[in-house]
Amino acid sequence: MRIAEIRYHSVVDGPGVRTVVLLAGCPGRCKGCYNRALWPLDGGVEMTAAEVLREIGHGLTSGDVGVTLTGGEPLWQPEAAAALCVALRAAGVHLVVYTGFIYEDLLEIEPAIPAIGVVLDAADVLVDGPYIQELDDGSLPYRGSTNQRIIELPATRSTRQVVAMQWLPVLSIMPDGKVVVPVALAKQLRGLGPVRPARACGQVQVHTVARISE
Repeated sequence: MRIAEIRYHSVVDGPGVRTVVLLAGCPGRCKGCYNRALWPLDGGVEMTAAEVLREIGHGLTSGDVGVTLTGGEPLWQPEAAAALCVALRAAGVHLVVYTGFIYEDLLEIEPAIPAIGVVLDAADVLVDGPYIQELDDGSLPYRGSTNQRIIELPATRSTRQVVAMQWLPVLSIMPDGKVVVPVALAKQLRGLGPVRPARACGQVQVHTVARISE
């Protein structure tokens, strides 16, 4: 599988402190995307599932409470995403998957690409839909535009009806004293000190380089 980056202790890629796996390659190419560096399908570095799982373990053993798969487009590499999801599900890890595809479209694709169904059965939450710049909303926690849904997958798969969740805005205090809040709340904190942009959900800082242990 092609991995752009593995990031630990993130508070912007889903609820709680999470380990984030950014898979390289995205055919969606959304207008206004801030992760254009992850569009090339031959980007990132090649890693085996075992190597990625070992790297994920470093985060989980140092305080992270869950894992997020994002990118790029994780489901552009469905077999790779499925292998990771199955292993993490077996380990009891809370798993969030981001995709630019719409859930109902994935159901149509699933018979032709069974790995899609494996991902949907193994993950806890799917954040679906492309980023639409015209629907950008800085008050949304952990996503960019109002069309993107937070889908509780176990309930959705069992009832065959989309079960949507709500994530509330969260204020996170980092070990170095920095405070991370949704963009829409930042104005209210300007009197407390300098306000600077933080890394957005899914955004990489070191492009096309995976963090790999010696």
